[in-house]
Amino acid sequence: MKKKAILINYTGRKGSGTWDAYGMAKALIAKGICCVGVFSSDVENKNEIQKLAFDKIVFIPTYSNMKSFILESLRFSKKHRNNIIKEFENYNIENIYCPMDTQWEKKISDCFPKAKVYLVCHEPLLKKGDNWITYKIFRTHMKKADAVIVHSKVFIDVVKRISKKPTYYMPLGQINYYGQYDDKKSMVTYSNSTVNYLFFGRIAENKGLDILAEAYRKVYDELDNSVSLSVIGNGDFSLYEKLYRHLSNVTIINRWIEDREVESIFLGHNLILICPYKEGSQSGVIQVARDYGIPMIVTNVGGLSEQVENEITGLVTNVDADEIAAAMIRLANDKELYNQISRNEKEEAKKYTWENSAVYLIDIMGEKNEN
Repeated sequence: MKKKAILINYTGRKGSGTWDAYGMAKALIAKGICCVGVFSSDVENKNEIQKLAFDKIVFIPTYSNMKSFILESLRFSKKHRNNIIKEFENYNIENIYCPMDTQWEKKISDCFPKAKVYLVCHEPLLKKGDNWITYKIFRTHMKKADAVIVHSKVFIDVVKRISKKPTYYMPLGQINYYGQYDDKKSMVTYSNSTVNYLFFGRIAENKGLDILAEAYRKVYDELDNSVSLSVIGNGDFSLYEKLYRHLSNVTIINRWIEDREVESIFLGHNLILICPYKEGSQSGVIQVARDYGIPMIVTNVGGLSEQVENEITGLVTNVDADEIAAAMIRLANDKELYNQISRNEKEEAKKYTWENSAVYLIDIMGEKNEN
């Protein structure tokens, strides 16, 4: 008799998707659900994934550039597909969980034609600066899935219209794994004598870095050397270099940030996270900051105002430099509000566990532990 299992299908190499896959798998396994997985052999948290009690894992070579993508895609059809099918021939895989879309998500899911595919949609709409080819592929994958999962309720109807498939809400679990590395690296330090504003994440046109520059200039004009700003993340910063060049007390770290470096970004006195997005859905950075009790200022776009309750777990503003600057000054000057939001953040973090998210997923899939 074949063993019933959920397949975790994720072949991304870096970023939050690797930890989303890890978090959900760990939670499902803890609930007695048999899990198997297909991952990239180059996934950056491979050691942590291998420590989980998966019934079986298949690691396959993926790609790092267009040349390797073409070569490995050819090998997938000729080699990897058959290997995946053979490795899981003794399992009854009824449901496949894809925590984030990848180029090979559908190829892998198609190895199990009788299984239902549950694909998580993180970014339902094409934003300025996004790769439209990748977005088109993702829309195709959504339409081919059996159901789509979103982390923001505001996008349920949007995704239903795009995918024409059942769409469910599931909260995004806390991404709180960065402190577990034995070989952590410290990449940034903050002064204890200043209020330290932080932008962290992928540099992209929708993230509002031009608005942040204007807002910080206004804040510095009022608060002077008592404030600093750090902008940290990978992506094209060339559009913003002139805007930041003459700002004081600003640190720019423009490169890919390793997982073992992340915790140091959120350790420091008087930190305030700024998410001045012009467009967006939800933010994994908010989940990370929340775990450290860091107050935050976010704009009321997409699902950000679902993640942050105004005046309770942060401040929510319009996409406006004056409003963002006013919120930055308010949190800098009002220590009582800062401390209260920090306490609320730590309490809020307890609600967003992967154990809770797993309950949602099990209900969506109709899964039961039958092994």
